[in-house]
Parts: sequence; C-alpha cells; structure tokens
Amino acid sequence: MPATFKIVLAAKADSDGLFDVRLRITVNRVVRYLNTGVAVKAKDWNAKATTDRENWIKGSNHDHSDHNDTLFAWLRRGKKLAQAYPDWSADQLKAALSNGDLDPAAPDFFAFCRRRLAQAQVQVDDVHRRGKGAQLLSQGTIDNRSQVVEEMAKWAARPLPVPRLTATKIKAYEEYLLNEVGNKANTVTKKLGILRTLIRDAIRAGLLTPDKDPMALYEFPRSKVKRVWMSREEVEVLAEAELTPTQHAARVVYFLQYYAHGSRIGAILRLKWKDRRGGRVYFLVDKGTRIKDVEETPELGALLDSLRPAGGPPDPEAYVLPYLPADFERLHPKQQLYQTRLAISRINAALGRASGSLSLGKKLTSHVARRTLATLSERILGGDLRQVGGLLAHTNTRTTQIYLQDLDTHTVDEAARTVYQALSGKTQVKQHPATGAQTPPGDGAENPAESPKKAAS
Repeated sequence: MPATFKIVLAAKADSDGLFDVRLRITVNRVVRYLNTGVAVKAKDWNAKATTDRENWIKGSNHDHSDHNDTLFAWLRRGKKLAQAYPDWSADQLKAALSNGDLDPAAPDFFAFCRRRLAQAQVQVDDVHRRGKGAQLLSQGTIDNRSQVVEEMAKWAARPLPVPRLTATKIKAYEEYLLNEVGNKANTVTKKLGILRTLIRDAIRAGLLTPDKDPMALYEFPRSKVKRVWMSREEVEVLAEAELTPTQHAARVVYFLQYYAHGSRIGAILRLKWKDRRGGRVYFLVDKGTRIKDVEETPELGALLDSLRPAGGPPDPEAYVLPYLPADFERLHPKQQLYQTRLAISRINAALGRASGSLSLGKKLTSHVARRTLATLSERILGGDLRQVGGLLAHTNTRTTQIYLQDLDTHTVDEAARTVYQALSGKTQVKQHPATGAQTPPGDGAENPAESPKKAAS
C-alpha cells in the first residue's frame, strides 16, 4: 500500500500553550508522526484545511503564510521520498525526513575513509613484518590522507553522509582552511587534491555515482609560487665555497642528488655502499617501486669517494650517508618516515645557513637540487621532455610516462653526460677536512632540529 501524508495538529498543547503541527506518515496502516517545527494556538488551526489551498494555519496568525509554506514543503518532501523509495516503511520515511531527506543508513564518508586507510595501514604493517610484498599506499601517503580526513571531520563535527558531499560543502571547507586555519592557497589545493582522491575511491566503491562527483568541475584555489632553482653560476659558487662542517655535509647531499640525475633526497639518504657497483649507482625511486641506475660520472664518483671511511673498504650494508640509523630498515614505516623527515630537516637547515652565508638570496633546500637539474637540463636539451623525464625518473605526469616507456638506459646516460658537461665541465665540490667522517659533522653552533618538520622530498 503506498505511503500517505497529512498535516495534523497534536492532541495536547506544550507547556507554553502551543500545539505542535505534525506530519502524519502512514504505510500499510502503520502510523508515525514527525514534528514540522511549526507550533500554533488552537484558535489559529484550520481543521478544514486542504492541500490544494495550503491553508492549515488561519490568517489570524501573523506568520500564517510562512507556516503554511513550511508545512507544504514537508508534504512535498515526504511524497517525493515515497515515490523514490516505494518499499520504505513509515519508520524509514520518518528517519529519512529527519535526516535531510537522506537514508539514515547512507554511508558516512569519514567512516569509509578511515576504514580504507586502516586497511592500507594493515597492508603496510604486513609488508614490513614479512620484509616483502606489495602495498597499495606508502606510509607517508596514509599519514597525509589521514590528516585531511581528521581535519575535515573535526570541522564537520558530525558524520558526513556521502550524498551530502557536495561542491557547496567542499567550498565551505575550503573557506574554513583559508580563513580560519590560515592555510595558504597552494596548501589548500594540496588538501583538496587529497580529498578528491578519497572521493574517487568512494566512487569506485559504489558509494557515489560518477555523475554526482562534487569535484569533477571544482576550481581549486591557486596562488603563484616562486619555484626556486639555481643558475649555473650559483651552482659553482655553492660547490667551491668555504663552509662549516655541518654545511659541507649538507652540500654533499645536495650534490649527490644533483649528479644522481636530480634524485629525491629520500633515495640518496637510503643509498648503501653495495648500491655502487659496475660504474653505476642503483637506488629505489621515491614514490614508486622502480629501481633507477645512473652512470657514475667523475663528479658523482668523487663525491662518493669523499664519503668512504678511513682505514679500509666500507661495509656494503652500511649507508653511504650518516643521517639514518643503522637499524633503519627494521624500524616500523612510521618511524622510518620520522627518521627521514628528521634527517631532511637537519640537511635543509644547514643548506639554508649556507645559502645565507653565501648571500645567494634564495631559500636553499634539498629539493632545489632536483628542481635546478630539471630546469637547466630542460633548457640545455631544448625542451626535450623525453630526455628530461628520463633523467628525473619523472613518472607522475601522463606526458613523461609516455616518453619513458621506450627510453633505454643508454639514452639516459647520453643525456646526463650532455647536461653535466654543459653545466660545469669538471667542477668538483670543494672537499672539507672532515671528509670521510661517518657521523654528520657539527661545529657547536649548529645543532640538529629536535623534531622533524614536514620536508619536501
């Protein structure tokens, strides 16, 4: 039997002498009542009212027009829900009308995200425990997504049914991040990008249809960011400068990145002596699972030789750089991430001091090495993205992925020789008297950061 709806007056008055106006819902002789938020005196109620005339509240009530509009809206919503869900009971219709016309059983977006991230964490933990296997997300990605989920959940202050995840809702969240949290536009864009990924995961899980994607046409906030890179002359100044031991140690890391095809710092920090063999250096590309190997040019070879410990050949299982603990690989991925960020924070702090002492006028960080090589190589190679992408192992854009599919090692080596020869010839990084030390040198005035800051990698 189809659901029926009627506007009725409560049988008893409230303590203030007003009678609640209710929506009566009837399905298969089961009756439920839902308060409409309208309450009037008995004399203002029209017992002979009709739906066509929408005259439940008499003109004697000065708010009769607004009240009647409200009551008609309740009727319209109820009938629309009953038409969309003809099998729903009176209880389901009442619950849905109380929940903004949404099925109270509609999945909560935050609960969905937490469940998926918990599954990814279990996978990461399992891979770490077994020492092998494939995982969906990295520890850093899980942490970044969890931060966005919890931040948005705190802002919402209640569960967020997936159907309520609209562009208007996301825009309100964006305004909150910009105006109340104080995030910069590009930080907000990164967070919204993570949110878009989570929403697409909900779509793949069938919680939302693609045509209801609230971010399909969403315009992200943007602000112009000055991307720092170094000119050839500045590279040479940094290479030849007199620096403190701590600054020199950070400079070695910087140039290891630079001469290892602009690799990310995480890959360089994890280099072991066994990864240097046959005239090449092998490392796992960050943000992926591919092994990249680069030719050991004279410049790269000189840097690695400067790090060899005195008194004999290095332990093949030892790290080339002294920033990560010896038991790094046995640590839980969360601790690995912490130790890596701590090391990057120390290195970036030292690079910043070096930049200041050389009056470069630029904020120097480890990531500048990658950006510098990318910028200079693109100009030297005439904008050949195929070769530049090969140098950087840059597979996070569709364009470079296409070019990398058939780019062999020989082509990459030739591109690297062309770039390094054009940039600086045989420029050697100035050696420091502390060369060969296996602990990060300190000069007393430069203490490592107590806790890591989120660093670019």
